[in-house]
Amino acid sequence: MNRGAAHHLWKGGRNKVDEQGYMRAYSPDHPRAHDRHVLEHILIAEKALGRHLPPKAEIHHIDEDPSNNDPSNLVICQSRSYHKLLHRRLRALKACGNPNALFCVYCKGYDRQEAMRVRTDGNGVHRDCKHSYDKAWRDKRRAKVDRKSTRLNSSH
Repeated sequence: MNRGAAHHLWKGGRNKVDEQGYMRAYSPDHPRAHDRHVLEHILIAEKALGRHLPPKAEIHHIDEDPSNNDPSNLVICQSRSYHKLLHRRLRALKACGNPNALFCVYCKGYDRQEAMRVRTDGNGVHRDCKHSYDKAWRDKRRAKVDRKSTRLNSSH
């Protein structure tokens, strides 16, 4: 059976992967191959780099279009955390014009870093938002406990 370029239905070894739109290329001997295919942007970045990517490296598409694998649109990130940082800064830039702004997980707004407490996940928290959330949670919890104790008292 003919495989690869020798097969009569060969179309260059490139096809769409999934609903995310990433392109795959036929490369059965590549260390990152899955089902004999590798994500095309990995091959392009490795060609520009001149060697295989380090194991934890990821590729960032600058324009966020997974099918645009032009070398000028790709950034090699040394780790997933750095790749996430690029996306977080891009979201902040689009939302408020400041790539250094942090996202408040309570009010869902962006603000400058000095006005927030930074969480370990890289997001921020306004003190007032946290206090309001905690107070609402405590009030809800108290109301639930009060209803339970009222039910227990009325049954005796």
